[in-house]
Amino acid sequence: MRILVATGHTQGTHPGDYHFCIERELVWIQEPCDRDLRDPDGPWA
Repeated sequence: MRILVATGHTQGTHPGDYHFCIERELVWIQEPCDRDLRDPDGPWA
C-alpha cells in the first residue's frame, strides 16, 4: 500500500507554493471544487 505524507521539501520553487500541513502527517488528494477546476493556479498566480 502506498500512502502520502506531507513534506515541505520543495516548497518555494513556484511563486504560488504554500502548504498548511504538519511534516510527515498523512494526507489525501481531495477532488477540486468547481472554482479551482476553472482556475487551478488561483488569483495569486
